[in-house]
Amino acid sequence: FYNRQMKLSNMGEEAQLMLKSRRVLLVGLGGLGSPLLDLMVRTGIGNITVVDGDMVQLENLHRQNMYTQEDIGKQKTAASLERVQKINPHIQITSKEFFIDEDNINYLEKDYDQIIDCTDDPICRDLLSQYAKTNSISYLSSSLFGNEAYLFYFEGEHSIRHVFPNGIAESTMTCEEVGVTGLLCSRMASEMMRICLLTALSRWNYSKVFWHYDLNTGEYNQFNYSASNQDTVQAEVEGMKSKELYEILTKGEAINLIDVRTKAEYKQFNLGGQFVPLEILEKDISYISDQDDVIFVCEGGVRSKKALEIYEQNFPEKKAQHLVGGIKDFRRKFIDSKELNHV
Repeated sequence: FYNRQMKLSNMGEEAQLMLKSRRVLLVGLGGLGSPLLDLMVRTGIGNITVVDGDMVQLENLHRQNMYTQEDIGKQKTAASLERVQKINPHIQITSKEFFIDEDNINYLEKDYDQIIDCTDDPICRDLLSQYAKTNSISYLSSSLFGNEAYLFYFEGEHSIRHVFPNGIAESTMTCEEVGVTGLLCSRMASEMMRICLLTALSRWNYSKVFWHYDLNTGEYNQFNYSASNQDTVQAEVEGMKSKELYEILTKGEAINLIDVRTKAEYKQFNLGGQFVPLEILEKDISYISDQDDVIFVCEGGVRSKKALEIYEQNFPEKKAQHLVGGIKDFRRKFIDSKELNHV
């Protein structure tokens, strides 16, 4: 199976056996994780655990090459395992059907050689980076947005909180609005596979990496960051969690839900409540001035946090929260997944 690969001057039988003994946790089987898993399997990474709670959707097939139209509606983990076993029967692969959160992350094994994070969730990225640091596991991740990508690699005492000491930043726009190409996904998956390979063969000489890639120019830029004491960083993100909102909605409790997304986003999917786009709220707070116990929601949690700040500045005596992780996180955990593992 690996004959042509082993003929390379920098490979051979010994290197192939090193890959066979490698244990890797791959989280996220979307635009990045899908092509990366394909490369890992064909290269011969011997022990792979994949984690994802999502299902295959038509609008994602242009960049998720692990799936076909016959897989639409299937769990990504199930569809991936079915294909992987046909590609390379010489590796061991297991799956976990859930989305990583603060409740289930500690159920993961602690003896992986590397965690590869292909999620597009900043909260999950922070959890996995800290988990890797705590358990002395190397951490590799990439984030895509439009025609740009960021790549992170940490080991030892380094983590993503060194890069974002005030919390991981999110754009106020989403991939659904800005778009994303399969070309960029494949490009970054190849780069992540290169690092995965080099680290497995002990040929990687960096303990921390923070790169930016521009698809339009094909150029990489390296960023520096301070390795200051991260223990001063507050790990807890303030706001209402998806689980809390889900419990409120299922109990039928009265809430003042305010959706601050765009009209297009709201029409595509919403949780009900009042629709007041952030751009309108910034100009006229009177739309919600007579309400208390407000919960602001948006797609990823950034705009809702901004709306909350505006509300608190104008009405400091009233109670309000925002949904951490946004509707995207809520949908993944309680709507798009078949099993509600988080309740």
